[in-house]
Amino acid sequence: GGTKGGQSGDGGTGGTADPGKSTLAVGEGVGHAGMRRLTIAELDRTLEDLLGDPTRPAHATLQEEQLGPFENDYTKLTVSSVLVEGLERLATDVTRRLLADPPRRDQVVGCTPRDPTAEDSACFRSFISGFGRRALRRPLTDPEVDLLEQAGAPFVVRQHDFYAGVDVALRALLGHPA
Repeated sequence: GGTKGGQSGDGGTGGTADPGKSTLAVGEGVGHAGMRRLTIAELDRTLEDLLGDPTRPAHATLQEEQLGPFENDYTKLTVSSVLVEGLERLATDVTRRLLADPPRRDQVVGCTPRDPTAEDSACFRSFISGFGRRALRRPLTDPEVDLLEQAGAPFVVRQHDFYAGVDVALRALLGHPA
């Protein structure tokens, strides 16, 4: 059957006409929406929202790109090694300062480990899920949480410090492309 106004008479199945059915599958016909790169000011405000860090650390660490008002098209921007290294330095710096400030750290982590010198999987997973949801603006999948827990756990054991694992997971989430 033909289409009229975006509706298919048979829903694409070859059956009888049903004017209420669309031939488009879920998600079909919807354009891909990528993310544009945050400006330095936006990154600073994001770090303040996520970590309670009002010091404008991105402004102090990164150089603002000189883009025109219509040049922030994510499909045309490249990521240089200088930018990646700067973002890694930024994540390391803000994480180090957060972990050195127990009241702010505890607020961001959102739970207190039973023993700060040992693993606490429930608290660690709770931190990863909660902070990850805020940082990535979506819930993390179980495999993503598992991966971050597996990345941080050896540091907790090796350094006898719960927050060494938080350091690893936090830097990974801050460096996440999304």
